[in-house]
Amino acid sequence: SYLHDITGSMEYNVSSSLLAGHGFWGNLSLMSQEELDYVGRQVEKKKRVLPYISGSLPQVQGRVGDSPEIYRVINTKESAGQIIAFSRARATCRIKQPLNADRLLAVLNQPYSVQDGILDMNLGFPEKETVKTLFVLPNEGTGVSIQSSTVPLADAALDGNSLLFEAVGAGEQVIYWPVVMGKPEVKGNNVTEFRLKLVENSFRIHTYVSRPGVVEIRPGPLNE
Repeated sequence: SYLHDITGSMEYNVSSSLLAGHGFWGNLSLMSQEELDYVGRQVEKKKRVLPYISGSLPQVQGRVGDSPEIYRVINTKESAGQIIAFSRARATCRIKQPLNADRLLAVLNQPYSVQDGILDMNLGFPEKETVKTLFVLPNEGTGVSIQSSTVPLADAALDGNSLLFEAVGAGEQVIYWPVVMGKPEVKGNNVTEFRLKLVENSFRIHTYVSRPGVVEIRPGPLNE
């Protein structure tokens, strides 16, 4: 796909390439550093889920040119993959995707919730020629899981025994943290409040963030 943003379709072209996996071409010198950084971040996210969906064919909803036109490539067992939705006109739609909730780390780029093994999202396309590129990240069996967020998450990752996630604005998250990892503590300058509740073999953490920023959840001191 051509990346240079001459006609305002850069995100469309980037997402098409992430879906097809055939690479990029075009006059990259016409792109700003900010645009190049955006492409790099999208490619890095795709690399994180690629081992789980390599060789898989997308499940298609709609026809070419429909509003929306949705492509899902999801490894349901591992809760990993991508959902890319294109819309040529203003539109809304609801997506419900079965997955293994225990294996989910987070969903990026869209508010979401998971209930009874169903990922539930309401997608909005406020402008013509809009695309939504969502990544479903696995937790690789750790049991750490962000089960919902009312604001899009730009990133989420496990770093040793810590969970780091980046919210793009004010909102709430519900996170499950296995008891065997120890009682969690929540850090972040954007965290205004958090609540802990013991639910079977996990702590249920409800975080409230007031602005964009990174939140870290890690095991607390052993003597607590």
